[in-house]
Amino acid sequence: MVPSGEPGIFFGGTVNWLAYSNSGLPAIISFNLGIESYKEISQPDYGMFVKLTMCMLRDCLCIVSHSDSFNDVWLLMDYENQESWVKLIRLPYFGGDHGYYAHGPKIVYISEDDDHVLLMFKEFAKLKWVVYDCKNSTIKTIKIQDFSWVDSMVYIESLVSP
Repeated sequence: MVPSGEPGIFFGGTVNWLAYSNSGLPAIISFNLGIESYKEISQPDYGMFVKLTMCMLRDCLCIVSHSDSFNDVWLLMDYENQESWVKLIRLPYFGGDHGYYAHGPKIVYISEDDDHVLLMFKEFAKLKWVVYDCKNSTIKTIKIQDFSWVDSMVYIESLVSP
């Protein structure tokens, strides 16, 4: 397995990575800090020809599958039940160049009613922040002056103790 280059995601006493086998197939590898053991987490059926990114949303492990026409957001609702993956939302393809976010836009936040999504992606060598209105299928660009290179991380307070 080869890590995707992204940092591990801490969740419920585990650190989780998106990795790829030598044949290019994706895997989610989870390391339990308490018992110091690894396991592979089952994944939803993303379909063919998608690229993946992993993050935390709504206190759940999240996988975003990106294609040339859509971005699907999947949540693992119950970490103990690996069959509990739910496709939360399908977003359209937002374009942009794929240098910095090589796998598509970075989803920063989804409103509790699933109506609005805050995303950022690179377009023409500049970061673009947008809010996508899921009900009306409209995009509103957020203008942030002098922010051509920035990244966002979701902060999760934790005290790791085996």
